[in-house]
Amino acid sequence: FNQVKDKFAQRSVKLYVKNSDEINAYAVSSLGSKAIIITRGLIDHYLKNSQDSKSFLNSIRSIIGHEMSHLINKDFLPTFLIIVNQKITNFISKILHFIFYNIVKYIRFLSFEGGYLSMFILNIYRSLNFLITFFNRFVVYGVYNFLRRFVSRSIEYRCDNQSARAFGGSNMAVAHHIVTGK
Repeated sequence: FNQVKDKFAQRSVKLYVKNSDEINAYAVSSLGSKAIIITRGLIDHYLKNSQDSKSFLNSIRSIIGHEMSHLINKDFLPTFLIIVNQKITNFISKILHFIFYNIVKYIRFLSFEGGYLSMFILNIYRSLNFLITFFNRFVVYGVYNFLRRFVSRSIEYRCDNQSARAFGGSNMAVAHHIVTGK
């Protein structure tokens, strides 16, 4: 792991081993911390299917290099931005709800016209809330899903390529062969 951190100049990344039979590795990041998680199932799979200890170490290093590539290229940002967008949207919706419902609560009791005015204001609130929801669901998430669907494969190829350049294409090929059988 230290070799990978040195090769990619990423000293602050942490490595965790998840106690799971799943054969998987992934990178997680926020604006403050970065980590690579490999599962026990992945390690066991490579131990069992590698020809020797050198092949095992090269494969694990290549897989960790692939995940490090995700971190250095900030591949987490689209998902992070979607989460931030959702939190901001929820916050704005709560503020709008508070403002509009408090206005309606007081206007309703003003006079005969207060009932009509409060219904009008309530409909403005519902329209704004609908527009925010529509924008998020169909524009923001639509663009995100489009990019995820059509760009994610090229991101995976880029990460494989960066790891292969760092630790040798044959090591990356062996790592893929062991995990996929192809």
